[in-house]
Amino acid sequence: MKLLSRGLTKITASVVLLMIVITTSILTWTLITTAMPNTNHIITHQPPKIESVMYNEQNNELIISIRSNNYNIGQYQILVYRTNGKMLEEVSIDIVTSEILDTGLIVVIVKLNREITMCNEYILQLIVNKEVVRKYIFRL
Repeated sequence: MKLLSRGLTKITASVVLLMIVITTSILTWTLITTAMPNTNHIITHQPPKIESVMYNEQNNELIISIRSNNYNIGQYQILVYRTNGKMLEEVSIDIVTSEILDTGLIVVIVKLNREITMCNEYILQLIVNKEVVRKYIFRL
């Protein structure tokens, strides 16, 4: 009987020790992983880049190609302004369509409320998450 109780005591002590080791390793792992910086975000977070801007005269639309290494760049907005000396006049109405291609290229069609003319300069702003990340100045 004494032999049986000694065996149970040793088994109980081993189980308790194993639980302490597991709990300690889980706590250590949690502390290590929460203390490390999120390197994925730092490496992959680069602002998207405007690759090309084309004008469709028939539909009065701009076709814009945006290159992004993240397929989901978040909430974005595209504004187009016409400059007359010191004055800026917004000529963009809304984004008509937006298509993300497998190559990381986002094709956006922006409807305009005025025709683009040769004598004016235009400023295209790409705004991602309420911050202007790219400014593109162009003429026809």
